[in-house]
Amino acid sequence: MLCVLNFTPVVVDQDIINLTINAAVSQIDTTNGFTQADGTVIPAFRQRLTTTTVEMRDGQSFAIAGLLQDDFRNNASQVPWIGDLPVLGALFRSADYQRSQTELVIIVTPHLVTPVSGEALALPTDRVRLPTERDLFLRGEVAKSPNGGGAAGEVARQDFSTSYGYVME
Repeated sequence: MLCVLNFTPVVVDQDIINLTINAAVSQIDTTNGFTQADGTVIPAFRQRLTTTTVEMRDGQSFAIAGLLQDDFRNNASQVPWIGDLPVLGALFRSADYQRSQTELVIIVTPHLVTPVSGEALALPTDRVRLPTERDLFLRGEVAKSPNGGGAAGEVARQDFSTSYGYVME
């Protein structure tokens, strides 16, 4: 199964987001494939599509549902000629079916981000200040604490040892 999501956000007002979403789900369909002359079976693809446009505020959520799939397979077999008898034929026939239903639900929560000045961004390595040759050779210091000035120094003093962001499984 292959899912493709395309989002086109447009900020209409200070906190209103116009969001256009295109979703497509494709999967291999062996029942509608065709057979070549040499006996090779080439399967077809089944695709479900949806498109919607919504306006929402920062942090609001909405869900798209309805990409339904309902597969029904009916297998009937019988012993030739005996299965066609009116009363006894039921003993020589077998029928089974398989039904599979799936639905894809997409939940979207847009967030607005604000720009940050370049000096407020810092790497974890910005917390390390290289020592001078005197500190390295005479005192044996390999690194020094960061210089405390400015926004970069504030970010560099933060603790980055824990996890950040969102992880959804």
